Amino acid sequence: MPQRIQRSRAKDWRMPSGAIYAGRPSPYGNPFVIGKEYQPGKLVTQENNLLLFEAYARDRLKREPHWLDPLRGADLIACWCKLTSPCHVDVLLRLLKDCTGCHQELEKHDMSATYPNLCFPCADGLAQHMNDMRP
Repeated sequence: MPQRIQRSRAKDWRMPSGAIYAGRPSPYGNPFVIGKEYQPGKLVTQENNLLLFEAYARDRLKREPHWLDPLRGADLIACWCKLTSPCHVDVLLRLLKDCTGCHQELEKHDMSATYPNLCFPCADGLAQHMNDMRP
């Protein structure tokens, strides 16, 4: 399972080999900027930032089931957030963990060959997919 690391601008600091950058403007960056509007009259705050990102990420995974696949093989995921502060990468790591559970569930029921590319953010997504597949 990948771990979060903090990027740095310190002299001679280099991102470790194999680490994936997940800040803006990468495909995994948090589009919600604290202090900016996310809906007319509604601002992104420190309190709602990660909730907004999680809703965005879950919705994106429903539309793009393989969005997080490149993060699966990574050892480290980098962002600028302090390691002692909550970060959108924590949300990504939780979704990766949830998604791994779905893959294990498929393998347990010997369905990985039936659904080789299936990737959902949670068991609910898997259950919904199974219901959708019924004749």
